Amino acid sequence: MQARPIRITEGIYAQVLTKDEAVLIASISQDELIERAAPERRGYYRKLPFHSMMLAPLHAQGKTLGMLGLARHTPNHSYTPDDLVFLQDIADRSALAIFSAQLYQKLEQELAERKIAEERYRLIFENAIDGIFQSTLDGKFVRVNPAMARMYGYDSPQDMSDNVTDIAAQLYVDPKLRIMLRQRLISGEQITGFESHDYRKDGSTFWTSMNVQSIRDANGNILFFEGTLEDITKSKQSQDALIESEKKYRLLFENMTSGFAVHKMIYDENGKPVDYRYLEINPAFERLTGVPVNVLLGKTLKEIMPDTEEYWIEKFGHVASTGEPLAYTNFSRELGKYYDTYAFSPEKGIFAVIFNDVTEKIKAQEEVQKLNEELQERVSELEAKNTELTQFTYTVSHDLKSPLVTINGYLGYLEQD
Repeated sequence: MQARPIRITEGIYAQVLTKDEAVLIASISQDELIERAAPERRGYYRKLPFHSMMLAPLHAQGKTLGMLGLARHTPNHSYTPDDLVFLQDIADRSALAIFSAQLYQKLEQELAERKIAEERYRLIFENAIDGIFQSTLDGKFVRVNPAMARMYGYDSPQDMSDNVTDIAAQLYVDPKLRIMLRQRLISGEQITGFESHDYRKDGSTFWTSMNVQSIRDANGNILFFEGTLEDITKSKQSQDALIESEKKYRLLFENMTSGFAVHKMIYDENGKPVDYRYLEINPAFERLTGVPVNVLLGKTLKEIMPDTEEYWIEKFGHVASTGEPLAYTNFSRELGKYYDTYAFSPEKGIFAVIFNDVTEKIKAQEEVQKLNEELQERVSELEAKNTELTQFTYTVSHDLKSPLVTINGYLGYLEQD
């Protein structure tokens, strides 16, 4: 008896496999055998023909696993229907044995795969950076991994499991959060990013973020809650610091006396700056320019002030592209005011401007300059008049001195007499 792959289209074999029934060929001639055989088998049958054969399907648990066949090469020794019944009995027993062997092999493979999966899970569980846990509905731990125990300040997973008997009361700063979490899990929700403020074993607190779900049996009953937990204290502190910083920035932004605006530069297809859009504007901007914030916000410069000189778009474009700051004082024809301005770029393509209205200052400087010039003219006039007065005094003094000299001479003569 020889086993080989059988094609479903191979005549009598097809009958056995497709109809799942035994077949008896009591007698067959060599010519008929060769004619009905598959091409690759004809040479074999010419050398070793058989004269009688019977085939029985191998079926178990509603499945056809193959077939069992016997052939006689001796003429005049045909198989009988009793032989076929006997063969089918053997086939049924063989099929059951094959099915059991296949089932056992499959179970062994599944067990091996499960062991590999369990080992992988154990390695992940034991060596994970984040906490992994299983807990009951009434607030006790089934399992915790080493990272979870360390996170909460316990010596070991066993120490944590033994000593935490009421998760809500012992671990949550706000126990109501655990109650709310439990209700959501019972309803079937899978929860991600659940943040809570928790207690460590020593009473200190820290922030955690949890991903958790309920694990149920085949009937839908909850067995336990299973999840992962991450210490987010540092990120929470950073987030709080950022929020506080944003509050301070907003407070400064809203109350600073200088105008402040953030803009996004607009470029043409060649990368040349052609316009810019107002992204953020503080109240002082409106107060200093007289232009309402709601008119500017989200609009471009050319939409609001189409006659603005291209020079300033190029200057601000340079700031936004290179990050080089710019400080200047300029006169705005549109607004009729002077502004001291400082422009800088917080990121590429964005620039911010801080400015103050210095119109009165410039006018005062111009007035002072004008007064200085007038004063200088008056000083020059006075100096000229002083020079004339000095010359006049000299002349008068000379003219007065001459008659006095003569009189003084006559008095001298009189004293001699």
